[in-house]
Amino acid sequence: MGRSLYKSCKNSPSVSAPSRMRLSGSALRTLPLLMSAFLLHAVAASQSIPTSFSEPFETSGTVLRGLVIVADPAGYEPTISGEHASKQDTEALAAARSNFAVAALLRHHVTDAGGDFYLTRQDDRPATNSLEDYPAREMVVRRAQPHFVVTIAHTSSEREIVVPAVDSATSDPVSYALAQILAHHLAQAGFGAFDIRGGTVPLHESTGATALVLMLPLPPPPPAPDYRPRSTHTSKVARAIYSTCEEAWTGKLRDALETRRTRTFRSPRAETSSEAPPPEGVTTEVASLARNLWHGERPPASVEEARRLLDAYKKQTLTDTTIFYLDTQIEQTPRGWRVVARSNVRQIAECAVGILRTVGCSPLEATVEVLPNYASLGKAPFAVAVGVPALLWGAPEEGNDVQTQVLPGEPLWLLDRTPDSTFYLVQGADGYIGWLRSDSVALLDAERFDSLLEKRCAVLTAPWSDGSLALTPGTRLPLVDQHMHEPKAGRSLVKVQYFMHSSRGELLEKELPIPAELLSFPPQPSAGQRAVETALSLYGSPYVFGGRSANGIDCSGLVGVSYESAGLRLPRDARQQILVGRLVATPWHRDALQPGDILFFISETGRVVHTGLSLGGNRFIHSCPPSVRVNSFSPDDPLYSKTWIKAFAFARRPLP
Repeated sequence: MGRSLYKSCKNSPSVSAPSRMRLSGSALRTLPLLMSAFLLHAVAASQSIPTSFSEPFETSGTVLRGLVIVADPAGYEPTISGEHASKQDTEALAAARSNFAVAALLRHHVTDAGGDFYLTRQDDRPATNSLEDYPAREMVVRRAQPHFVVTIAHTSSEREIVVPAVDSATSDPVSYALAQILAHHLAQAGFGAFDIRGGTVPLHESTGATALVLMLPLPPPPPAPDYRPRSTHTSKVARAIYSTCEEAWTGKLRDALETRRTRTFRSPRAETSSEAPPPEGVTTEVASLARNLWHGERPPASVEEARRLLDAYKKQTLTDTTIFYLDTQIEQTPRGWRVVARSNVRQIAECAVGILRTVGCSPLEATVEVLPNYASLGKAPFAVAVGVPALLWGAPEEGNDVQTQVLPGEPLWLLDRTPDSTFYLVQGADGYIGWLRSDSVALLDAERFDSLLEKRCAVLTAPWSDGSLALTPGTRLPLVDQHMHEPKAGRSLVKVQYFMHSSRGELLEKELPIPAELLSFPPQPSAGQRAVETALSLYGSPYVFGGRSANGIDCSGLVGVSYESAGLRLPRDARQQILVGRLVATPWHRDALQPGDILFFISETGRVVHTGLSLGGNRFIHSCPPSVRVNSFSPDDPLYSKTWIKAFAFARRPLP
């Protein structure tokens, strides 16, 4: 079966051009890969969340700069389809997917170390037509002009590396030397000894490129739902191939690889030019954005032009201006420019300043203020909405640019207040930011606020009134009995909690008896818990942009299929998913996070670029190059990531 599997790699799906990626752990930029649709069923809801995780192997720097490789993950062609598929077909499919998973991980290792990487096939669909497909794989090699090609082929039992045979007694010396390095690293990874033999390597025969075929046994399937053993196998193989690349490129084999490549591919590839370096203190990403927004050859000539530039930034770049707040005060004086940028997310305020620096507003005196304004609000900027439904305004005056309406009982995240305390700048449960009259705001300490976020709530489905109080449909009411799932048969009234001001302005918590037929109740167990269990079953799967399967999945794909298994279909992309659910965490307060809460992360320009699922507390699971992994917000946790805590913007809870 192993040898026929390798031969069937000629039948992998065709591609029109080589796919190239240059990735970094934070940029998350890849070329789209079309993946087959995938739907994973949830595992038992009672399963506890594992606590033992490890960080995936990652590379960085430029140690592989200049190296070009092509990975050729062997495909398969089923002999029988449907329910009559043979055991051989089942094993061949598993092998083909493992081949692709190794290549997907290897892609990140190579590109993160500065190398160029190409794939001969883009997904794990069955191959169908070898006569049409093989030239497409060959074309990938010819266009990439690689230093070498590695075909990855899992088999039933073989442990060997095939290199091109010059004649019956001699192998290609460059490929053989490369194979020796690979065999050494595979042995160090625990795979045992590998035989190296000369044979037919099709991509070498047709292109002349240095090439080899790695044939290794397919690991046994792990006990469901723990996918960690298989992900460990995949990562070890990818790391061994990467280590081979590094040793060959930084050692004595580099000159031989360069000479062979020059002789084989006589026309050198065109190199791309880079942009001018950004101003001091401005990142390349922000500078590139500024140049795209400002097309003039001169700097802004007036405050009005500078404001128009930052307005364009807000409208064209920020994922949603109702969730992200940016207020800038710009002055132009004879001595230069002065700007004060205020935002609920530091990156957005800093990006606004960086844009002005890049387009030539110089000299520039800049002040960045990150909300909440603790000097005005104190140490506990939390509240709950009380009284009647109240409108949220775009400015601290009634009638100025209505944003939304806040219902009583909704948690409020305070950002600022006017000097006379008439209005508060708040962020509501739906994420909207605006100004709310202070008589609709009841202050809470952090403990009571977290309790409000964590409590199970019923939702009013029809208008209700007791004569002195009227509530509207959609009002969320914490259950007095937090263990209630559905009211018992014959029970007509359910006690819920309601917040209100006393005549002296003090906050009161009142119990209201509401008819059970007017309430909807949250599911038990929570959909978030079920989503997390599905996400954990994908732990270790390679990150593939556009992917939604265990063979390769991106960040929003992981969140989407996890909640699909819990009965909720989310929008496809992170920038769309930010609109689902209610706000439960911000960069300055994450204490109420529960399993399944969706976390959102932003780039240096303020655009939502990444998402993941909270495991409860500080840990979260997400798909980020090179694979699905677990990280933590806590500096005391070995899985702590400074990158992700800096990029975290907010979290939402999709279901009640």
